[in-house]
Amino acid sequence: MKVGDLVSDLREVHWDVVNHPQSIGVGIVTNIIDDVEIPPLIEVMWDDGYISKVSKDELSVLAEFIEHEIVELAMALADE
Repeated sequence: MKVGDLVSDLREVHWDVVNHPQSIGVGIVTNIIDDVEIPPLIEVMWDDGYISKVSKDELSVLAEFIEHEIVELAMALADE
Protein backbone atom coordinates (compact mmCIF):
# COMPACT_ATOMS: atom_id res chain seq x y z
CA MET A 1 0.00 0.00 0.00
CA LYS A 2 1.34 3.42 -0.94
CA VAL A 3 0.30 7.06 -1.30
CA GLY A 4 -2.07 7.43 -4.24
CA ASP A 5 -3.58 3.93 -4.03
CA LEU A 6 -7.36 3.61 -4.26
CA VAL A 7 -8.68 1.75 -1.21
CA SER A 8 -11.90 0.57 0.38
CA ASP A 9 -12.62 0.14 4.06
CA LEU A 10 -13.11 -3.45 5.20
CA ARG A 11 -15.29 -2.23 8.07
CA GLU A 12 -18.96 -1.79 7.23
CA VAL A 13 -19.33 1.59 8.97
CA HIS A 14 -17.23 4.02 10.96
CA TRP A 15 -18.32 6.40 13.68
CA ASP A 16 -17.96 10.16 13.28
CA VAL A 17 -17.02 12.51 16.12
CA VAL A 18 -20.57 12.60 17.48
CA ASN A 19 -20.99 8.83 17.27
CA HIS A 20 -23.21 8.67 14.21
CA PRO A 21 -22.56 5.70 11.94
CA GLN A 22 -21.34 6.68 8.50
CA SER A 23 -20.85 4.35 5.58
CA ILE A 24 -17.47 4.57 3.88
CA GLY A 25 -16.99 3.86 0.20
CA VAL A 26 -13.65 4.30 -1.49
CA GLY A 27 -10.78 6.66 -0.88
CA ILE A 28 -7.25 7.63 -1.84
CA VAL A 29 -4.26 7.07 0.43
CA THR A 30 -2.79 10.48 1.30
CA ASN A 31 -0.22 9.51 3.93
CA ILE A 32 1.29 6.46 5.61
CA ILE A 33 2.17 6.80 9.28
CA ASP A 34 4.48 3.88 10.00
CA ASP A 35 6.49 5.24 12.92
CA VAL A 36 3.63 5.09 15.44
CA GLU A 37 1.88 1.74 15.32
CA ILE A 38 2.10 -1.74 13.90
CA PRO A 39 0.26 -2.14 11.61
CA PRO A 40 0.76 1.37 10.24
CA LEU A 41 -1.96 4.00 10.23
CA ILE A 42 -3.06 5.01 6.75
CA GLU A 43 -4.51 8.47 6.18
CA VAL A 44 -7.29 8.29 3.59
CA MET A 45 -9.38 10.94 1.87
CA TRP A 46 -12.74 9.29 1.25
CA ASP A 47 -15.04 9.89 -1.71
CA ASP A 48 -17.20 12.22 0.41
CA GLY A 49 -14.20 14.43 1.27
CA TYR A 50 -13.83 13.08 4.81
CA ILE A 51 -10.22 12.38 5.88
CA SER A 52 -9.49 9.71 8.47
CA LYS A 53 -6.69 7.54 9.78
CA VAL A 54 -7.31 3.81 9.48
CA SER A 55 -5.26 0.77 10.41
CA LYS A 56 -3.67 -0.83 7.35
CA ASP A 57 -5.35 -4.12 8.31
CA GLU A 58 -8.79 -2.53 7.85
CA LEU A 59 -8.20 -1.45 4.23
CA SER A 60 -8.25 -3.24 0.92
CA VAL A 61 -6.37 -1.92 -2.13
CA LEU A 62 -8.72 -1.58 -5.10
CA ALA A 63 -6.18 -0.09 -7.52
CA GLU A 64 -2.51 0.75 -7.20
CA PHE A 65 -1.20 4.18 -8.09
CA ILE A 66 1.23 3.79 -10.98
CA GLU A 67 3.04 7.07 -11.56
CA HIS A 68 4.28 6.42 -15.10
CA GLU A 69 0.74 5.61 -16.29
CA ILE A 70 -0.53 8.92 -14.86
CA VAL A 71 2.29 10.83 -16.56
CA GLU A 72 1.57 9.12 -19.90
CA LEU A 73 -2.14 9.92 -19.60
CA ALA A 74 -1.42 13.57 -18.76
CA MET A 75 0.93 13.86 -21.76
CA ALA A 76 -1.65 12.29 -24.08
CA LEU A 77 -4.34 14.69 -22.86
CA ALA A 78 -1.99 17.65 -23.30
CA ASP A 79 -1.40 16.65 -26.94
CA GLU A 80 -5.14 16.77 -27.72
